[in-house]
Amino acid sequence: MLKLAARWTIGVLAGILSVGLLVALAERRFRRVREQLVNRGDEFRPERPMRPSRIAEAARAGAGGHGDKSGHRLLPDGPQALGARLALVQAAANTIDLQYYAWHDDLAGRLMALAVLHAAERGVRVRILLDDLHAHSTRRLLHLLAAHPHITVRVYNPSVTRRAYFLNWLFSFHRLNRRMHNKALVVDGAAAILGGRNIGDVYFGLAANMNFRDIDVLTVGPAAQAVEASFERFWDSEFAMPSTAFGVKERAKEAEVDAILESLERSIDEHMSRRREQGKPQSLQSDQSLLGETLAGRGIDLDALLRDLIWAPATVLDDVPGYAAGAGRLQQRLWDTLNDIRSSLDIEAGYLIPDDEDLARFRKLTAHGVAVRIVTNSLGTNDVLPAQIGYSRHRRALLAAGVELYELQPDARVRRALSLLGSSGGAGLHAKVMLADQRLSVIGSYNLDPRSADHNTELVLLIEGEAFARELAATMKQVRSPSQSYRVEIRRGRLVWIDDGSVRPQEPGATLPARILAGCMRILPVEWLL
Repeated sequence: MLKLAARWTIGVLAGILSVGLLVALAERRFRRVREQLVNRGDEFRPERPMRPSRIAEAARAGAGGHGDKSGHRLLPDGPQALGARLALVQAAANTIDLQYYAWHDDLAGRLMALAVLHAAERGVRVRILLDDLHAHSTRRLLHLLAAHPHITVRVYNPSVTRRAYFLNWLFSFHRLNRRMHNKALVVDGAAAILGGRNIGDVYFGLAANMNFRDIDVLTVGPAAQAVEASFERFWDSEFAMPSTAFGVKERAKEAEVDAILESLERSIDEHMSRRREQGKPQSLQSDQSLLGETLAGRGIDLDALLRDLIWAPATVLDDVPGYAAGAGRLQQRLWDTLNDIRSSLDIEAGYLIPDDEDLARFRKLTAHGVAVRIVTNSLGTNDVLPAQIGYSRHRRALLAAGVELYELQPDARVRRALSLLGSSGGAGLHAKVMLADQRLSVIGSYNLDPRSADHNTELVLLIEGEAFARELAATMKQVRSPSQSYRVEIRRGRLVWIDDGSVRPQEPGATLPARILAGCMRILPVEWLL
């Protein structure tokens, strides 16, 4: 029996080592193939058209008298944020660049895909760069989009193989652990939307079970050009591989493209019909949000979207593409910018895991009389349980540092579209925003956690000025209210959660299985991965 067990153990170890060797060889070949593919002359690269652009003209007109400032519009509402994206894509004349960590194959994902395909039909050059971690699950949309002659798709830092995905991660963890977390849409090089939202129902208030509170910003002018330059660096990097490397067919025949468009339109119509049957059709017709107008087929007012922007100096911070930890040191540059805080620092972070440096910064700020207020997820709202475990380990340290700490309630009102679609569900926090001294606004993809600091690439927009800050401060203050979030405090040595009606001695809004699982996971040393 012992000999059999020994042979079995040796066989398993030999198998693992063999697979590891094969993956290592494949990784070496992969790097060579990647460079050849990116630099090859036959990859389809449509030229950039040079047609008059309504968006570029509106940006120039609005910039008159504002010097090198950029125009900004805050997008805290989910339906409005999707509607703004659709409006820009529908008005595009020359180029559309999309860079996303995730693009879901659901109603929002299909609406965006259809709008992008229609733009390509008009001759607009479209480039799509998706992180590989979720690209596999959106394979259908990738195939549909890449088929169009004016759309080129690339995948960031992909696995060697689609079939042995887990084994590739097992033996190439150091490389594959570096992800592109950037989220940006740039149209005609003149307008951009960036922030915390990926493309999917849950980010735009369209999901039935749970929707995120999230925040984006629309920007035109120099800041949009800086976002486009950031996209170019990622697109041209050796880490962005053409989709053809994974068997995705490019440049399909016209009849195939027509069939794809018809299929997408039919699936969207069927999806909306089901929702009307389940929900409230009258709400769909009466809703005046940009998304309501889109779904009702009445179009979107681009001029209204680009009118009355807040013009202010802005700076784009981004990491550089690469595998090295902290490649662009966005975290350090961000904190250097925030170094002069005098009165207040407000933060919303869906996945908050502060390191020792963060805690030291908070202690220093509060010691000098700066009010530090942070809103994050509660155990009942966090969609990533390990991230919640990582945060909970630092809860007492944050409070000891003088931070005012808030956790989102599961029934917080973050879902403006729910009445539109007749659904009900929980809330989650996905926003990544900061506000310093009521004058410097920070909106982007950066979470206050080790993953954003050391493993992911991120993209952030810094906006100076009190006018924009007032708008951001109003929405941040709203989510801190007792009807939206619990205030966490220490009383008599114990953590308590306070809302507008009670003081709770246990974490509210979480099921018993979730608490048990959370308790078990707290002993695992995985915080550096989160």
